[in-house]
Amino acid sequence: MVAFNFDGTADTYYPAAPALEIGTDIALSDVASLRVYGKAGVEFSNKEWEIEGRFAAAENLPGNPALHLTEAVDSPLYRVGAGLELNGVNGAGMSVRYNGAFGETVKQNAVSASFKVSFQAGSRRSRAGES
Repeated sequence: MVAFNFDGTADTYYPAAPALEIGTDIALSDVASLRVYGKAGVEFSNKEWEIEGRFAAAENLPGNPALHLTEAVDSPLYRVGAGLELNGVNGAGMSVRYNGAFGETVKQNAVSASFKVSFQAGSRRSRAGES
């Protein structure tokens, strides 16, 4: 394990990410539907942050220079996504999604899938006067 002491930083990250999503629900039957959607956006931010510090174990050694780290952030960063959601009987359903981010140095692609089953805890009770 390594301890690192930071001399301090005054960097603040300011992102803004406008996006648009368009989709529709398609009825497949009385109990099933398909939702199809796509989205696109762009993220703007300040371009880099810096931090400076020293390894704690080497702090009292002569010639212990500070370690200066700089992280560049792609701006603009273009984000895209698409998905299909199948919703069926009794809250059961499944979905497949794609999300990507692309910039000067960033190229991210992600695909995910999920299956869901919704249920209610407890039993259904009738109201007074109903039979």
